[in-house]
Amino acid sequence: MTDVTRLSDPVAAKVALRRMILKRRRRAHTVWRTRGVLRQAMRLRRDWRGVRIGLFAGFGSEVDPIWLVRSLTRRGAVVGLPVVVADGAPLIFRRYRPGIRFEVSAMGIREPGPRVPVMRPDIVFLPLLGVDRRGMRLGYGGGFYDRTIARWRHGGHRPKLVGMAYETQYVPHVPKGPHDQALDMLVTEAATRRFR
Repeated sequence: MTDVTRLSDPVAAKVALRRMILKRRRRAHTVWRTRGVLRQAMRLRRDWRGVRIGLFAGFGSEVDPIWLVRSLTRRGAVVGLPVVVADGAPLIFRRYRPGIRFEVSAMGIREPGPRVPVMRPDIVFLPLLGVDRRGMRLGYGGGFYDRTIARWRHGGHRPKLVGMAYETQYVPHVPKGPHDQALDMLVTEAATRRFR
């Protein structure tokens, strides 16, 4: 198979890599693998009380962290879910609590409604398509997380970035763009990796 990450055009390399990993992820998407990823994530800390956590609402063949959202909330964490404010804008995180009202975004993702308070996480669990051994994350191409993280860092806020994926999404090399933000850690059903 051609090494798509070595194509001379980084944009074309990312497009080809996204297609390849999406196929792998669909095959890997099982209940037992998802549970393995979530168990690895829970082991990152013994005490979650008061920790501000950014999570996401999984869709398609992504790891679905809804069990983690509920478990961390029960353990006293302050959990926020991302909301797309506008195309090209950074994300905001709205606080999750049982019974809050959700709305479906233009992208088909369930997000907390506008009456839910905004919070800023200290640890962010991110969705991804692929990640390499340097911690470079391959997203879907919208740049929402990269813009958000860049804005936070520019303002002095440096949350720990933890990717959540299946082991098959861990690849040798992800082409790095000028705005791409690296992860600190990756949790899969098989391992927890620290990158920096």
